[in-house]
Amino acid sequence: MSLAPGSTFGPIRSYITQHPIRTLSFLLLCLGFISRYMLIALPNSAVFDEVHFNYFSAFYYTGQYYYDIHPPLGKLLIALSALPFGGIAPEEVVRTISAEYPSDIYIVLRSLPAFFSALLPFIIFQVALELNIRTRAAFLAGFMVVFDNALLLQGKLILLDAMLLTFGFSALWLLLRSRRTQQHLLLIPVGILAGCSISVKWIGVSFLGLIGLIMIFDWLYSLWRNGWQNRPFLAGLAVLGLTLLTYTSTFAIHFALLPVSHQQGDQFMSADFQSTLQGSRYHGATSVIRNFHCPPDYKHSLSYGAPDTSVSSSEKLFCKIEWTEIHSPSFLQKLIELNRTMYTTNQGLSKSHPDASAWYTWPMMSKALYYWYKDGARIYLAGNPIVWWFGFIAVLTMLAGSFFLPQWRKLPAFWILQIGFWSNMLPFMLVNRVMFMYHYLTSLGYTILMLALLIDQFKHRNKFVWAFLAASFLGFIVLSPLTFGANWYGSDLMWLLKLAGWHP
Repeated sequence: MSLAPGSTFGPIRSYITQHPIRTLSFLLLCLGFISRYMLIALPNSAVFDEVHFNYFSAFYYTGQYYYDIHPPLGKLLIALSALPFGGIAPEEVVRTISAEYPSDIYIVLRSLPAFFSALLPFIIFQVALELNIRTRAAFLAGFMVVFDNALLLQGKLILLDAMLLTFGFSALWLLLRSRRTQQHLLLIPVGILAGCSISVKWIGVSFLGLIGLIMIFDWLYSLWRNGWQNRPFLAGLAVLGLTLLTYTSTFAIHFALLPVSHQQGDQFMSADFQSTLQGSRYHGATSVIRNFHCPPDYKHSLSYGAPDTSVSSSEKLFCKIEWTEIHSPSFLQKLIELNRTMYTTNQGLSKSHPDASAWYTWPMMSKALYYWYKDGARIYLAGNPIVWWFGFIAVLTMLAGSFFLPQWRKLPAFWILQIGFWSNMLPFMLVNRVMFMYHYLTSLGYTILMLALLIDQFKHRNKFVWAFLAASFLGFIVLSPLTFGANWYGSDLMWLLKLAGWHP
């Protein structure tokens, strides 16, 4: 087949030669969408935490208040994706792992996280380019995101992590682009995207922290070189303000769409909060019982915390009751209470789980998560070993090498990626709660970029790029039955599961 300029493929070859970054971006987008949407309907039963998020998202169509330990944006977007298809009916919700979905609405719900996940390889590629990683090594980073089994699996199910990562790394990309091009208007989407990431899961605050550190460094450098300037300081405040505005806006929408009482969420909230929910036992009440004393033989139904609307006139007459007034809270008070309750609940997640794992075991994948089983097929959250193991080796290699190779310390990309990696690990080092391997996925993005950065320092970098492209694709294929729950080459990989210690 001739690719000479005069042949049929000549214009294509000419375009690729002249626009390599556009071509590789398009290729990564194609690979991202194909990999995420391929077999998205399989399995047709609930996988792991899908039982939570298809359930929570359905409440936006009944208006009943629910409680979750994560901010609401992810569930809001999943619910919104079903709107053109008539929404999510209560009878379409599945609450048991491996239980079959009664309708095809689950495919729609999976399509929204898959869309965000499909964009992530392209975004990581762009971040790598902004970090001055050469084009081929940057493409390797995006390619590894496409073919990492854990990122793919977490991105094709009704889960939140794909949205968290895509929002967060998009914010980082646009910040880096703004610094290079001096397009200060790009800071507007930076603040909004950082707010969206935090509004999906709190761990998204690490992106805001990294963005803040970069902006503070730029401000201090400008201060040292040029003296005081208002613009860097005001730009930082603007990004922070947009982040907070985005975060609070998601809760405003959340409260507006859930005005009705529901047992699932009421018990976590105060009487003041519950008084704002229609149908709540506290709705319309003005006070609750703080203390009471009745005659010894008097039969009553009084209890501490009961609203005045449930107390009969005879009980008020014969019993001495002390009351605490109910004050209808403002939006800000409801926001603070809910976030405080979410924090307390997160800190209290100490219940054991057979697949729980400590943070220091994640890079080596010591404990994969058992997600699903049906008819001899299994799904595990297990990453591509080429991506995970070599990525972490790259983090440690560059960290150790920076003590002996001053040129590595001079790379801005080195500091950005190291801070990004360890700042995501730090919260899990400090908390005492049940944790799982999917908590590592944000740090994984930085390990992939660090591996690309390390390879880019090699003399024969192109050979390493090709080797890792082939090896990561092969690693993906080997583990693919555990990713898709389809034993398409006749193996359930039980030998591998037992060898790795992932299955008893």
